[in-house]
Amino acid sequence: MTVTDSATQYNRVSQIIHWASALLILSMIPLGLVMHNLPDGTPKQFLYNVHVTIGLIVIAVTVWRLVWLALHRWPDPLPGLSTVRLKFLTGTHVFLYMALVVMLISGIAMLLTSGLLPIPGTVQPQDIADVPPRTVHDIFSKLLIIALVIHLVGVVDYQLRKGDTFSRMGITVFRKKA
Repeated sequence: MTVTDSATQYNRVSQIIHWASALLILSMIPLGLVMHNLPDGTPKQFLYNVHVTIGLIVIAVTVWRLVWLALHRWPDPLPGLSTVRLKFLTGTHVFLYMALVVMLISGIAMLLTSGLLPIPGTVQPQDIADVPPRTVHDIFSKLLIIALVIHLVGVVDYQLRKGDTFSRMGITVFRKKA
């Protein structure tokens, strides 16, 4: 796989990291909602441990992503964006990264303050029910969902009205014809 930095799109490695991260994070949302609402028992414990496992993978992918983005050229801003929309886009991206990092740190903090290690298979839901980092985790889970919706709405809006943002991230099926 070659790494080519372009003025118009993210390189292939950035695209792969983006979509892997997106799939992992999007899988965590329904998983978190379902596991939180299950009665105590084996299914709930199993889902909590799956959640921890995926969370640890998200940590690794996020670190990889941030290091990769720091070392490689970002494409130029999307053409046709007003200064206000560009600032909003940048702010949304910064908030998404910040919320993700807070979610990851608060998730690990929940385990550690409960006396657990962040090791899949060791989580008992009742052990992390009332630890202080849980409140931060719960609040930021909602803020992350809101930011993801804003991000998706912005991407689709730009794709439909202004240009081809999907191609920047490796999705060429919606590429607009010249």
